[in-house]
Amino acid sequence: MLKSLMFLEKEWSMQRISKHVPPYSTALIFIILFWLSYSAHADTQLIVNGGFETGDFTGWSQPPNNPNPWSVVSFNPYQGSYAAYTPAESTAIAETTLNQSITPTLVNNITSAGFWYYDQGANTKTAVVLTFSNGDSPTDLYDSPPFAESAWTYFNLEPFLLNYPGEYLVQIGFFPVVGESQEIDDVSITATAVPEPSCLTGFGILGITGLWGWKNRKQYECIPVVGEWIRNELPPAD
Repeated sequence: MLKSLMFLEKEWSMQRISKHVPPYSTALIFIILFWLSYSAHADTQLIVNGGFETGDFTGWSQPPNNPNPWSVVSFNPYQGSYAAYTPAESTAIAETTLNQSITPTLVNNITSAGFWYYDQGANTKTAVVLTFSNGDSPTDLYDSPPFAESAWTYFNLEPFLLNYPGEYLVQIGFFPVVGESQEIDDVSITATAVPEPSCLTGFGILGITGLWGWKNRKQYECIPVVGEWIRNELPPAD
């Protein structure tokens, strides 16, 4: 008799819980947990081989007739084993000599952007060219100050990008403006990944499936009869 009562209490408890859980909760909880998991790994690195650790210019391009050719060198990298170096033998104003195209990315979604720079002389200058999908190619010039002579300095491109909200960044490029050898290393642009429409469609399908499964789940009720308890199947909930 005690076992029968315990069974009855368990069945009724489960029935009471199921009646008080909103029919959409299972699907909603699943979608929220999946989204939180996705968001935890949302930042995407847009630059390929930003530290030149492949030992070459994989991911990068240079013009055929480059007035200031770059090379990957193993001496004096900021970190790792390699950096990009140019002797800057001639002035190349407004002419990109090293660049990389990236996946078109909305500036508003960029979470960090910058690079490390090393100069060999007090009059050295370098420039960064950011190209947008509308064709704009503004130049951000870095000269002395603020960078330190013969020392690695980090240049943050985020303040510069703030001037272009709503634009899509498609390329970053560099060129030396004044002679003296120069190096760059650890070029990085990260952005918040936005789910593809197919992913959002998948979320919707999962949610609808969850709701359909809840609506058509089997429910039971406990009915007392002489000497025992029996469980009847109920029709699907409305």
